[in-house]
Amino acid sequence: MDENDSRSCYRFASSMATVVLGFNITTSLDDKIQATVRKTLVYKFGDLLKEGHVYKFSSFGVVPNTGSYRATNHEHRLVFQMWTTVQEA
Repeated sequence: MDENDSRSCYRFASSMATVVLGFNITTSLDDKIQATVRKTLVYKFGDLLKEGHVYKFSSFGVVPNTGSYRATNHEHRLVFQMWTTVQEA
């Protein structure tokens, strides 16, 4: 995956196999941030997001972007929750 490609969506397994879907988002300020969806929520978000579309997200977690794999250089990443909502803008 190219970290400069804001449209990339990738699947991976962490050491605990809890995060299996991730993607990069380009903000309105042209900044990139990583977002992840836990394995148990892939059914809800996995097919919802389409490359090249614009979305509005609400009710998600924001955590430090730490660990051995970092898709962006942003200091935080978004974590989708059961109550996260996604609307096409």
